[in-house]
Amino acid sequence: MRPHTSILWRRLELEGHDACLLSEADDGWKLRGHALFVHNGKPCSLAYEADCDSGWRTRSARVDGFLGAETLHFEIERLADGGWTLNGAGQAEVAGLIDVDLGFTPATN
Repeated sequence: MRPHTSILWRRLELEGHDACLLSEADDGWKLRGHALFVHNGKPCSLAYEADCDSGWRTRSARVDGFLGAETLHFEIERLADGGWTLNGAGQAEVAGLIDVDLGFTPATN
């Protein structure tokens, strides 16, 4: 992977920051980052990755971290037929979509 660019955001509406690195891969793009912020009065730490093809269509995404004392782990995958899975379970309501927007970071908007 060849690093392309990185950025650091500061949240305005709540206390928090987000940093990410966008890298070019032979077959697409890789985004890696970490968001630290307060959610519903609890500290939240989320490490994330997104893998996209050369046309910027999401192939997979992963989020690991915690909210307060709760551990979080999410694996998202777009299947060859256009379907999606979340932690291995099919997600029919988003079939056919091509992108993932992790709402806690501007990196995936």
